[in-house]
Formats: sequence, structure tokens, C-alpha cells
Amino acid sequence: MDGQGLTVTRSLGPDTAQPRSSSVLHTYGISGGGERDACGAREEDGGGGPIQPPAAIHRHHLLRARGPDQRGRPPGRPPDALRSREPVLRRDLLQHYFRALALIEPRFPISRDGAHVHFLAFTWHDAFKPYKKVSLPSIHLEKSAVLFDLAVVYSQIALSTDRSSAAGLKQAWHSFQAAAGAFAFVRHHVAAKAVAAGATLDVSPECASMLERLMLAQAQGCFFEKVVTDAKPPGLFSKVAR
Repeated sequence: MDGQGLTVTRSLGPDTAQPRSSSVLHTYGISGGGERDACGAREEDGGGGPIQPPAAIHRHHLLRARGPDQRGRPPGRPPDALRSREPVLRRDLLQHYFRALALIEPRFPISRDGAHVHFLAFTWHDAFKPYKKVSLPSIHLEKSAVLFDLAVVYSQIALSTDRSSAAGLKQAWHSFQAAAGAFAFVRHHVAAKAVAAGATLDVSPECASMLERLMLAQAQGCFFEKVVTDAKPPGLFSKVAR
């Protein structure tokens, strides 16, 4: 963090076998207690003291929210677990981070608005054109990015399963459905706001809808494989194939 503010980046590039997952998982913890509201308004004992502008208050409390084990780590540096090639571990980290974002959002609004947290920028590289990137003070961009990465991880889990067994087919089927669900959440809840803030088109409602349908098609393919493996009647084959 410098005098200009704090920038959150994703350091996992397109050449890796991993999604460009957020590199700030666990950088910010959630502070307990309701000492202050979203604007930091709390009467101090004895009064007095200067009244800080909202941006300064947000900055102070975002830094306070970092856990004791994270304060010595430069912002934007991912924990080793995020770089793991184990998709299940990355899935759990992304889910944990998204929950943290959901808790932070109403308390520390992050946007270009001068009254909001505008010194914290999130950087995202376009999934289909990695040379394109945006860096915005937008919680909606970050939520879209995390959900996009979560969907990618679910698809990796599906692809890594052994589909020669019934249990493997079931796991792949459910994982592709979960990936579709993540893209559906992006489409319904955050994509439009992210694009309005200046996000890349890979997190637009149209692209999220396309990827959602692709994941559902993969799930349907797994279900068809299960029907074939279970030697179901030919009539069921045709219904599933349609």
C-alpha cells in the first residue's frame, strides 16, 4: 500500500493450470463486534478529537480488519494454499473469501464514490483476452471475479474425477452443476453492476449466461453417460439426448 491507495491483483497468469484466482484470500479478516457502523460513527469517551472524513475512516478500519498474522504480509500476496494444484482446497478458499466480501460490502462500500472506499482497487485480467485488464474500486468486480474463479475450479474438479465409476460420474455431474450455479449467480446478481463499473466482458451477463449453459451441457453429458452405463431403456437414451 502506498500513498495512492491499495491495489489488489491476481498473480496467477493464463500460462498456469490454475484459474486466475484472487490473490488476497485471507488478507482481510472480519473484525468482531459492532464498534462502528459503516461510516465509522462512534462516540469516543470524553468527546474531543477531530472528525475524520469517511474515506480515512474506511481505510483505518479495513487495515484494522486484517488478522494479526497478515499484517506483515504485503497486500495482494496470496497464501500458499491458493497456489495449490488441489482444486478442492482452492474451492474452499474462494468460498471463504466470497463470504468475507459479502460481510464487508454493507460495512465498507467500495466504489468510486468519494464517500465510499475508493482507494482500494481490484485488478482482473479478461479470461479470453488475458492482455486486457481492469483495475477498479468496485466490490462488484471482485465478487464477479471470485465467482468466475469458483466456477472454473468446480469445472476442474469435474474434469479431474474418474468417470469410469458411478461415483465419479455423480461427482462430475454435481460439480458441473455447481459451476453453472456460480455463473448463474454472476449473471443474476453482480455482472450488470460490474460491467457498469467498467469490468471486462468476460464477466458480463451475456458471457456468464453462455458459460452457465456450457456447464449445464457438460452436466447433461455426464448424466447421459450414467444412463448408458446403467443400461437404461433406449427410450430414456433419446429423452436424455434431447
